[in-house]
Amino acid sequence: MTNLKSIIAILFISISFFCGYAQEAEFKIDAVTKTGDTYPCVSKDGKLVLFSSNRDGDNDLYVYNTEDKTTKRLTDLAGDESQPDISPDGTKLTFYATVGDVEKGLREIYMSDIDGSNIKRLTDHGLTTFHPKFTPDGKKVLYNKQVSAEEDRFEFYTVDIATGEKELILTDTKSITFGSFSPDGSKLVFVKWMEGMDTEVFLADADGSNQINISNNSLFNGWPTWTQDGKSVIFASDKDKKFHFHLYKYNLDTKKVSKITEGDRQFIQATASMDTVYANSNYTRDSSSQIIAFPLK
Repeated sequence: MTNLKSIIAILFISISFFCGYAQEAEFKIDAVTKTGDTYPCVSKDGKLVLFSSNRDGDNDLYVYNTEDKTTKRLTDLAGDESQPDISPDGTKLTFYATVGDVEKGLREIYMSDIDGSNIKRLTDHGLTTFHPKFTPDGKKVLYNKQVSAEEDRFEFYTVDIATGEKELILTDTKSITFGSFSPDGSKLVFVKWMEGMDTEVFLADADGSNQINISNNSLFNGWPTWTQDGKSVIFASDKDKKFHFHLYKYNLDTKKVSKITEGDRQFIQATASMDTVYANSNYTRDSSSQIIAFPLK
């Protein structure tokens, strides 16, 4: 049976073929970055897009300014930094970074000011942790932690930024990953690993109760994110063609899923401002990825 930690590590790797502008079946995108870029995160005001890139060697965090179209590096630690998230007030960012023996891929959760300064380590589990997300009030960070060195299963913890207190908030007999709270804090969306590469996107109350499967197909569904109004969840799925991902939007009111990307490119790891979706995109699993943008409808 494939090791889940290995699968997740592979998914961290970009899945960019540079395309300054593309139009496919009336669906058009704009290129934000050029190559080797993953895990975009847009600020609440839509002015900043953070992302991870290996353009200068290992993975570091960069920021793209949507107003003046400039890009600069924010972090340059010894290992990899990835999966950035911006605090609700726009002053802080959280991310994972590899620690110790980089080859072993041990990750812990960190926080810094929005410009990458004043880096602070938030966790010290000695196990794989990843995908940090600020809670809606900005006081805690939600993240994934491996259950134990012997058990390849992941659950959800929070860490209180002020006190450092860590709390297990949700566990399951199966791995649950890539969680985030709705903007009003009432709901939790996450990925549940069913069997093999069959993963489903689940929506639940904030305490993990009343879970419903919103992707509901037997292929790979992942990387869920909220629209800023909290009315929809965007996620990636290869349900139309195995290992070829497109983005879908689940409406919480209508409970309907609609496809929001088209064409030959793949799209994963979405993030949304009020009017724009940013995503990791490429043409094939082996080609380098870039960050693209298209209107949110």
